[in-house]
Formats: sequence, structure tokens, C-alpha cells
Amino acid sequence: MNKIIGFTVSKFKTAHEYDFFQKEIRLFEFKHGLYYIRIWGLNNIENCKIENSYYLSFPLNKNLYARNLKIELLPDNSILIENDWLGSIPVFYNEKEKIISSLFNVCLTDKKIDKIGFKNFLKSGYSVFNRTPFKEVKHLRYLSSIELGENFVVKNKVDSKVENIGNYITNTETAIAEFKKKINEIEHFSDLDLIVPTSGGFDSRLVNEVIEEKSKVFSFTYGISSSQDKSFEVVNAKKLSEILNINWKMISLNKISPHVKSWHKLFGSSVHLHGMYQIEFYSKISKLKKNGILLSGIVGDSWAGSIDFIDLKKPLDIFKLTYNHNVSLKQKLTSYDDGIEEFYCNKNNFNSKTQVIQVIRIKMVLLSFLMTIPEYFGFPSYSPFLDFDCVKLFLSIPHEQRKNRLWLKKYFISKGINIEDLKLKSIKSNSLNYKSILEESYNEIDKSLFKGLVSEKIINNINNKICKKKINFLDILFTKINNTPKLGWFYRKLNIKQDLISIYNYYVILKSVELNLKDEY
Repeated sequence: MNKIIGFTVSKFKTAHEYDFFQKEIRLFEFKHGLYYIRIWGLNNIENCKIENSYYLSFPLNKNLYARNLKIELLPDNSILIENDWLGSIPVFYNEKEKIISSLFNVCLTDKKIDKIGFKNFLKSGYSVFNRTPFKEVKHLRYLSSIELGENFVVKNKVDSKVENIGNYITNTETAIAEFKKKINEIEHFSDLDLIVPTSGGFDSRLVNEVIEEKSKVFSFTYGISSSQDKSFEVVNAKKLSEILNINWKMISLNKISPHVKSWHKLFGSSVHLHGMYQIEFYSKISKLKKNGILLSGIVGDSWAGSIDFIDLKKPLDIFKLTYNHNVSLKQKLTSYDDGIEEFYCNKNNFNSKTQVIQVIRIKMVLLSFLMTIPEYFGFPSYSPFLDFDCVKLFLSIPHEQRKNRLWLKKYFISKGINIEDLKLKSIKSNSLNYKSILEESYNEIDKSLFKGLVSEKIINNINNKICKKKINFLDILFTKINNTPKLGWFYRKLNIKQDLISIYNYYVILKSVELNLKDEY
């Protein structure tokens, strides 16, 4: 199964790391004109080519309205790099040094902080609006291209397809039929087993249900509560597997902090340190399954109707679309850049149905890890939820059916898999980070690196609570309130942020930048 995972194009030859988990990721290197090209991935990646272009799609195709990226070798010895309609494979670039890569760290040669990009990062918890915390490194907007020759030219496309979605109405049967068709094409594409990370929620449930050959499915779940086997995700996924008669296994998670180094090698300061548990998850899956195609439910809830329309009255309101779930270090922003202005000006092209597309475009630099990590463990990844044809139909279901995902609940009832009706006993709180704070070791943040950027008082508090474990009764109390369903929602609305989880969020944001300010990576 051939699949390109990542790439680097550079003016000077590089020798950076790419096989982060020792899974025999293959490297293919060549030169085109003035530039060195490195592509890496699974099996015969040199064959992931159509005419004069390499594609990062799976299965191999030219469609840039699905998860894809094109590297075109032009006759004049220049190179055109073009991404897809969501920016679902993040691209970073250093215009000064003429480096473009799917790896953030490869592009970072000068450690100068971009004050606006840094503040954006603190406020959102990840890089947004095409800037990063560092001056030299930008990330490419959705539906954009970079042409590399004698010059370095970045261009953004007009997106007429998305603008027209709001004029289309469909029914749930048509939407599900298209989704099922896409999944069935993948399951019949090869003899490989299908790996489905199953949370027990709606998105992975739909993926599992529409697969025809249930014997090919290997479903895996991890729990996020203190008793992992009693976690909401595990209890629901186990019951779903029993009803559908599919192979299922719970993956127990242990420590997440040992994976910080690997996480940062993969994502650098493009995002905060937040998905290390996924590395442990796929590390354990890869010991159980050597091969397989991963089917992901990424962002399915968003298209189905979980995100409400937000009225944007001024440019800085764009930050409301970052949906960072309180993973931020509070910042009062009085200035903004052209990237924010552009996203704001585009608001008139989006209505109550399609504004969610902007949300996903903004968040894709963060969410892409759900597809990227399994590929570095050897599992080519696919999701119909990143395919425009499916998204268009989901967003065209009438509003009254999309509200609270009513249409999907009705479908699950018709198939006998509306697990919620069974009222199974489970624990719904998320204790992963809380357990990690109390039991694992975290290195202190060097406050000297953030002088003039972040309050010394904030960093001292982070180091005391997270690293030195100077935790008191109120810390525990506020954390338990934050971690309690419903009550925690009100707590977060008040924006108090005195609990350990909020302080941990400060830590993972700043630590991500600190690791790049140092010479470790």
C-alpha cells in the first residue's frame, strides 16, 4: 500500500529525521531544477505519481477537494506545491530560506519570535491565520499554492464551490448513501483490515455501521476517565461492537509525558503539546496489527450539526471560530494581521450552514494529528469527512434536522445502535490530564526565554503546580469542579482558570514554544 506521508522541498540539501517511530518509513530523494525534494512514506512512494505530480492522497488521486496535497514538477524546472480545500495536510514554509515542509521544525532556522503570531498562539493554543510563533515560519492557507523557481510565490484561490453549498438542499438518505459509498470503496480497495479508532460517539459509530465486511474491522478504544474500562467511550464502543459483531479491543493508556519529545518532533510549535496519548494509543495498536487502513471519524460532528453559527461583528471576533476548548493563555489583543482581516472579510461568503467550514479550516493545523500519527505508525489514513462531496451533502440537510444532530440520532435508532437509549452505566469525566499532572514528571519552563512576552508570575505558578507539584486543596477542588459534567461547563464559562487543568494548558502551550527556542529540536 503506497502512501506519501510527508515532504520537504529546499534550496539546500537536508538530512532531517522522518521515521519517528522506527516503522520502516521509506525515503525518496531527488533534485528538480534548483531544489532538493524529499518525500517519505509507506512502501513504493516513488509510484505515488500521476503524470508529473506527486500526491499525498489515499488512495492515489488528483482530487484537491479531499485530503490531498500536490507537488508538481514543472517543465521550466520550477515546482508548484498546492494544498486541498481544507488545508487538511498542514504545509509550513520559510520564504527567506526557501524551505517548504510538512514538518514545522525543518522550516525553523532563526528563533526570532513573531509577537503577533505568538499572541495568536497563546490565545488559540495553536498556530492560526497562517502565522506561527516564529517570524520565519508561516503555514499555508487552505486552497493555496507556492511556486518555487527563481522566485517564491504564494497564491490563494477563490473558493466558489464552498460558497454555493448554501443553495442546495438534500435529504439524510442521500447524505448517508454517499458516505457509505466512500467507505465501501476503501474497504474493497484492498485485502487489508480496517482499523477504526472508536470513541463510542456518533462519528466513529457511523463509520463502523456502514462498513459491509464487518469481519475486516478491528476497532480500538481508550478510556479517558480514572477507571478506563468504565469510561463512557469504552462502555459505548464495547456495546456497539457487540451489536455490530465486530472485533474490538480496549487500549489501556499509561503515561503520556514520555511522548513529548516525539510529539514535538512531529509538530513543533505549530500546536501545543496535546496529543501524546495518541502516540501511545497507536504504538500499542501497531504491536497488535502490523498492517491495515485507518478509517477516521475526524470532524464528523462538526458537519453533522454540533457547531452553531456565530455572528462576527469585528475582525477579532474571528478568534471565536478557533474553538480551543479553553486551551489558551488569556491575551488581550489590540492589533491583528492581514490573515485575520482576510478570514474576517470572507465571513460574507459563509452562512449559518457553511461557517463551520471556516472553523475546520482554521483548526486543521491542530486536528490533522488524528490522521498524521497513525500514518507514521504505518497505517494509511482515510476519512470521508474530509471529502467535499460528503461534506456538501451533510451541510445541505435541512437545519431543523441538523440541530443537535437529530438526523443522525434517527438513523442510529433505525439501525438499532442508538446506544444512548440503553442508558449504560459509565463515567463521563475526563481524567487523563489530571492523572498525568499528579503522577508524571514535567520539566520546568525556562522563564528567561519568555522575558517581555509572558508574565514571570504566570510561569512561576505553572512550574510550581505542574513541575514541582506544589498543589493545595483549592487546586484540587477547582479541578474536580472543572472535571464534573454540567458543573464544569458553568465553571469554564466563568473563565476562572484556577484549576490544575487550566494551568496545565498554560504549560503545554508555552512548553511547545520553549522546545523550539532551545536547541533540543
